[in-house]
Amino acid sequence: MVVLNRIYTRTGDKGETGLGSGKRVPKYDLRIEAYGTVDETNACVGVARLGALPDLDAMLARIQNDLFDLGADLCVPADDSELSKKALRINASQVSRLVTEIDLVNLYDDYPVIVMIQYEDLGFCAKGEGPAFVQSRTLTRDGTFPTNTSGGQLSVGQAGAAGGYIGLVETVRQLTGEAAGREVPDAKLGLVSGFGMVTYDRCLCTGALILARGESR
Repeated sequence: MVVLNRIYTRTGDKGETGLGSGKRVPKYDLRIEAYGTVDETNACVGVARLGALPDLDAMLARIQNDLFDLGADLCVPADDSELSKKALRINASQVSRLVTEIDLVNLYDDYPVIVMIQYEDLGFCAKGEGPAFVQSRTLTRDGTFPTNTSGGQLSVGQAGAAGGYIGLVETVRQLTGEAAGREVPDAKLGLVSGFGMVTYDRCLCTGALILARGESR
C-alpha cells in the first residue's frame, strides 16, 4: 500500500509543475494535458478489467502497461540530453500490436479522405503512410484488415448526425453474429469512430471506441 507521508514538494506553486527532466512548465502545458489524459485512460481501462474475461483481461493488462510506458515517455521531452537518451520510449512493436489485435474497424466516412486520416491518427500507421497501409492490405470483410464492412456512409449517403451510428450498429452486429452474410470470421474486437466538424487538417470533435465480443461466464 502506498503511504503518502508528505504531499508537498517545497518548490512553491507559481502555476507551474516539473517534468521528468526537471524542466518547469505551466500546468496548462500540452504535455501535462497529454499525460494527464493518458492517466485517466489507464484508470478507465482498470475499471473495464473488473468485468473482463481472462483473454480480454490479459490484453487490457498489456494496454495498461503500454499506457504507463507512454506516460513515462511523455514526461521526458526528447532532446540531446543524456537523460532523454536513457528515458523509456514507446517502441514500434507496441504500436504495431494494435493492428494485429483489432479484427475490424468501422470508421466515420463522410468522405474517403477522412478514412485515410483516421488510419494514421488512430495509430494503425504513421502520418503520411496511409496510402501504403491501404495498398498493402485487403479491406474487405474476409481480408487482412476489414474496414466499414456494411459499406459505411459512402455506400448509402450521409444521414446527418445519425451517420455516426452506422459504424456503431455494424460493429455490434459483427460482434454478436448478426451481420447477415457479411460476417468477419471470428471477430472479437472491433473499433468504431466518429469524426466531425472537419476542416481537413484537423477537426473539432472526434471519438473512438473499441468493443469486445461478450461471452457467457
